[in-house]
Amino acid sequence: MGQVLAAIAFGLVGGMLSGMFGVGGGSIFVPALVLLYHLDQHAAQGASLAAIVITASVGAGAHLRQRTADLRFAAWLALPAALAAFLGASLATQLDGETLRRCFGVVVLGVGLHFIISTARRHGVSSSEGAEGEPGGA
Repeated sequence: MGQVLAAIAFGLVGGMLSGMFGVGGGSIFVPALVLLYHLDQHAAQGASLAAIVITASVGAGAHLRQRTADLRFAAWLALPAALAAFLGASLATQLDGETLRRCFGVVVLGVGLHFIISTARRHGVSSSEGAEGEPGGA
């Protein structure tokens, strides 16, 4: 029963993040399934992708109702993304679980670093400046 309640909790968190930020499956569901439920990387990614079908549809519907979705860009993204997803899933099945897990970690870390660095740059903090915006630190 505890695992079911935890899965529901992660579903709620992942769904909320998916609706707010357009993320959830890869960043919430996969790590939770691997670390907490000890699923292998392949099974976690497959379960996450299956769950995303529903969460993405509901989130997209909400954005469409609020007119915050750009359908022109969505149309340009959809077909190539679907083809690339098929190829990526096919490639993932050819990799052993540990290699796939490491690749997943590198991608998540890279995306996170990109957001941190780009946000800092927009707010006028360069990588050579310290925490207080002065060269060398405080």
